[in-house]
Parts: sequence; C-alpha cells; structure tokens
Amino acid sequence: MILIKTAKLASLVGLLLLLGSCNTLYLGYNNLNWLTRWRLDSYLDLTSEQDSWLNVQLAEHIAWHRKEELPQYVDFLREIQINARDGLTREEWKEGLEKVELGWQRILDRLRPDAAKLLADLDSEQVEELRSDFQEENEEIAERLAEPTAEREEKRRERRQESLEEWFGDWSPEQILALEGIWQKSRPEVDETKSRLERREKSQAEFFNFLNQQPNQEQAEQWLIGWQRQLQGDDQQNDWRSRYEARILAIDQILTAPQREHALAKLEEYIVEIEKLIAEN
Repeated sequence: MILIKTAKLASLVGLLLLLGSCNTLYLGYNNLNWLTRWRLDSYLDLTSEQDSWLNVQLAEHIAWHRKEELPQYVDFLREIQINARDGLTREEWKEGLEKVELGWQRILDRLRPDAAKLLADLDSEQVEELRSDFQEENEEIAERLAEPTAEREEKRRERRQESLEEWFGDWSPEQILALEGIWQKSRPEVDETKSRLERREKSQAEFFNFLNQQPNQEQAEQWLIGWQRQLQGDDQQNDWRSRYEARILAIDQILTAPQREHALAKLEEYIVEIEKLIAEN
C-alpha cells in the first residue's frame, strides 16, 4: 500500500530477512542507510535540508534497530528452529505471526514521527513528483495484468518453486503434485490482482487529497495512525492471512526429515549473520 513506501523506508531489513540470501542480509543491512536513501530518491528529489535531516534520522533508526531489534530476531529464529523440528502446529504459527506483526508495529511506531515530518515538509512539486512515480508504477502493474492469465500463473508457480527449493532443497514429483493441490485449495476463488490495483489507486487518491491540504506534522502522524489501523482491519488482508496460514501448515505436513533439516540449517545461517551484525554494534 501507499505508505509502505514512506513509513517503512527505513525498515528494508524486513525485506532482506524475508526475501534475500544470507549474504544479501549482511551486506544489505550494513548498507541500509544507502539502500533506504536510494529507494527514497527514486520517488523524491529532496532539498539539501531534507537530505541532511534524513541522513541523521536514518543513522539513529538503524542504530536503534541493530541494538534493540536484531537480538529479538535471533531469539525468534531460535524458537522457530525448536518448534519446527517436529512439525508446526496452528498455535505455534499464530504465536510466531503475532511476534512478527508486533515487530513491524515497533518499527512503524518508531518511524512514524519522522515519516510524518517528511510528509508535512513536502512542497507541491515534490507531491506531484510522487504522484507521477506512483502512477507510473500503477501503469506497470496494469501492463502485467494485461498478460494472459496462464502466463502470469506460470510465473507465480516458478517463483514459488524456486523459493521452496531454496528453503527445503529438492522436491519429489509426488510432492510437487501435492504442492499444486495445496495451492489450488488455498488460492482465492478469483484473481485478486485487479482488485488490489483498484484498492491501491483508491488509497493513493485519498493519500494525495490529504497531502494537497498541506498537513502539519501532527496531522500527518494522525493520518498515518489511521492508515495503519485501517490496514490491520482490512478484510482482504485478513483473508490473505488465513489462506497463507492454511498453505504453510499443509506444506509442513508433507515435508520429509531431510527437507526439514535443510530449512533448520538455512535458519541457522541467518542466525549466524544476524549475530555478526549485532557484534558490530
């Protein structure tokens, strides 16, 4: 959604943890200030004053995250290793998901005042620049939607399989067939990509209507709080969580012992890299 581009700009480590390799995590985290600035610069041409302020704030946020959050990541991954060794229960999954969401909450709570200040300090030209960049992204999404459904489905299937192989190793033909059944059973009845684009465009329109009112920092922060609450209570988001939970628990049931050990070893690699980052504090 719209403010993931703003409120989460300084929390790219979450993306690194979820999507990257261990080397990407280590190198990415140690260059998080630069990565965040690069991401933001792709949307906004900051003034020299805004640029100097942002550099100071990012350094403080990253130092806080390294000291306060990374140790909790290690504890969390250790807990996953213990729980997943003999299979994952629904209760363990829900408990883990709650901890992840609380972690994001802490990050967003810390970033919110600075995100609000940045929004309040945007001038009309910067707002229009941001609007243009978002519109360009929307057009790219629409282009992908124009691709044949079967082609988009195949790309998704390939990405899923690559991710599963990275975490669990090789899969037997029988397992691959079972995975396809799990996906078909847990997928939405209709392709939600188009409706997500429509919600995205509606959210963006509301966002820019708000920015056009030239809010002060307090108003911007209140808007961010409201957006966050709305996102947490979104029916589609909750439906996605339910389907994702069903998918994860079903996959857990068909894992072999070697595949489970492969995933535990993968988690250990991440733990080692995070501990190296903590030691550099």
